Amino acid sequence: MTVQELIDTLKKHDPTQRVIVNGYEGGFHDIKDVEFLPIKLDDWDSWYYGPHEQTSHEDATEIALLITRVPNPNSRD
Repeated sequence: MTVQELIDTLKKHDPTQRVIVNGYEGGFHDIKDVEFLPIKLDDWDSWYYGPHEQTSHEDATEIALLITRVPNPNSRD
């Protein structure tokens, strides 16, 4: 999803509506922050990793918008 696609989607909803992300094993978390992150596309091919990896600005394929979640206080994430 691109920033414009996200903006277009969010414009269709109540601006006071909560935004969440998936939890580690299940459930959902509130959004903690939004940041821009340099990534290298398709850097992983293992099924248990997401395909993209954080990298330096010099090695980045693109800069992505990362939505981080509020971690569970009882976990290490």
